[in-house]
Amino acid sequence: MSQDFSIKNNLDINLEKKVPAGMGIGSSAASAVAAAVAFDRLFDLKIEKTKLVEYAAQGEIVSAGAKHYDNVSGSLLGGFVIVRTSPRLEFIQLAPPEDLLMIIAIPLIEVPYKKTEVARGVLPKNVSLKSVVHNVSNASTIVAGFLLKDVEMITRGIDDMIVEPLRKDLIPGYDAVKKKALKAGALAVTISGAGPSMISFLKDDKFGKRVADSMSEGFKEANVQSRTLACHASKGARVLVDP
Repeated sequence: MSQDFSIKNNLDINLEKKVPAGMGIGSSAASAVAAAVAFDRLFDLKIEKTKLVEYAAQGEIVSAGAKHYDNVSGSLLGGFVIVRTSPRLEFIQLAPPEDLLMIIAIPLIEVPYKKTEVARGVLPKNVSLKSVVHNVSNASTIVAGFLLKDVEMITRGIDDMIVEPLRKDLIPGYDAVKKKALKAGALAVTISGAGPSMISFLKDDKFGKRVADSMSEGFKEANVQSRTLACHASKGARVLVDP
């Protein structure tokens, strides 16, 4: 970024955040986006948001080892973001339903070094056509649900036949957490990012606490302590204090 704008200042950045690293909830993306947004505001560059996402993706290479446009675009733009990289980079942002609630359960465990690489290492090089059709159909259902602001439609599409069946073995207590959360009122449960955190989707907060408690109980069955967070979709990165 500094080279593109002929900025020669050397900056030291002190970062404080409450997003735990390596837990599958976008910690590295949050750091990269925070730096890019702060840099833009500090030097009054007025960079267009989608271009700022590209800079943030470059920054994520430092902490994550690769560009993750899906993570940084969601963190910077907020809402539900579809990323296309071919034939050109494009971000399509959709406003989520206001009654969509997510409960994230974060297991308090040590994660392996370069956890994302480990999680990717269990994935198959080839998948069946049936599985691809299933996942594409469900992805389309999720997009339609966001367009129609229909939480139940969104959650009907959260069913992965390719990644989750293989990555779940990396998460102690996965089966118990999912089973208990669904029984407690969650409409869908899946792995958050590359794990080991898990995420439940609900329509409003009627069963929010009950689902959160059930997810903690699921992890306890595997002798794992956890913490839970209830959240709505982000509205994107924002500057709280101007320089």
